Amino acid sequence: MLIKKKIYINGRFLTQKITGVQRVAWEITASIDRIMYDNKDLQEQYELTVICPQLQTAPPLYTSLILRQSGKLEGHLWEQLELPFLSGDGYLLNLCNVAPLLKRDQAVMIHDTAVYAWPKAYSFIFRIWYKMNYMFTSCLADMLLTVSEFSKSELIKYVNTIPSKVHVTYPASVFKIDPTSKRNREGVGIGGAPYVLAVSSLSPHKNLKAVIKALHLLPFPDIRLFVVGGKFSQVFNNPDLESEDQQHVNFLGYVTDEQLAELYQKALCFVYPSYYEGFGLPPLEAMACGCPVVVSDRASLPEVCGEAALYCDPDKPESISSAIQKLYLNPDLVHTLVNRGYEQVCKFSFDSTASRILQLVLKNVNC
Repeated sequence: MLIKKKIYINGRFLTQKITGVQRVAWEITASIDRIMYDNKDLQEQYELTVICPQLQTAPPLYTSLILRQSGKLEGHLWEQLELPFLSGDGYLLNLCNVAPLLKRDQAVMIHDTAVYAWPKAYSFIFRIWYKMNYMFTSCLADMLLTVSEFSKSELIKYVNTIPSKVHVTYPASVFKIDPTSKRNREGVGIGGAPYVLAVSSLSPHKNLKAVIKALHLLPFPDIRLFVVGGKFSQVFNNPDLESEDQQHVNFLGYVTDEQLAELYQKALCFVYPSYYEGFGLPPLEAMACGCPVVVSDRASLPEVCGEAALYCDPDKPESISSAIQKLYLNPDLVHTLVNRGYEQVCKFSFDSTASRILQLVLKNVNC
């Protein structure tokens, strides 16, 4: 009887609030599940288990992956103290930046190195922990995965990682393009009032203050700014943005995917003047929903957005304001960017990314 080789996926993300990193982990795991379901040969050779702390919510339903809730601890303690032993008889795939330091046979996906490039954006404890984890796992893990060529270059720069050890595996939009729901100019806005949409945390490197300043430079006083996302005060050193402009800025906090899709579809444009991104999922999500995009010309964003966005200088609110104004006044430009956005979104796929990750993992397992 053939003994199956065991592969584990660190499922701590199942217990966490969903931000970009956790969303990528959810989608890659779901895609791996589909790949395994469609491939009987892989099912006969390998046993894949998503292992996580005890869940307080309904568990995801996998068709081929095993879901195992194990251990008495939670959070970092579970990941560092229990997970290495729970996965001791197999290979471990970590998709959310950090990995257990006591585990040897493993791979880890590091999304960015912002704790090095933008240390002032993070709390002291968070910064020290992530730097230490990156340093150890870059040496001990069999391979590192990351989300863009830019992020790979940053890992090599800051963590002194061997280039051949780092593999780029792009994320994708969770929102699917629906040609039947293409927006029209008459449908823009909520209650007849146009708005600009931003989706991010309140971390300083997301540069939301510049968007608020840009709003005041517009010659159109009826345009508002909607901001979707959490504060994460335990992680980020947040500026006090919520007291900036109660009249023109609405902080919506967390919204459902359905609400977010509608916000994208009805926005005048999506603005993302971030100083630093390992990848940047929100611009792709906006494109998938038919929303024209304004992004900064820094970090990974030109790599991700290609020719499907208007670019701005994140240091200059007037540059952001000028891009918004162009979209407000030029329906033809909006139409062009929306169509380019649809084409750009199609270049990225969680299924192809999951397939590549699985191939890399199996190669290491079989070494």
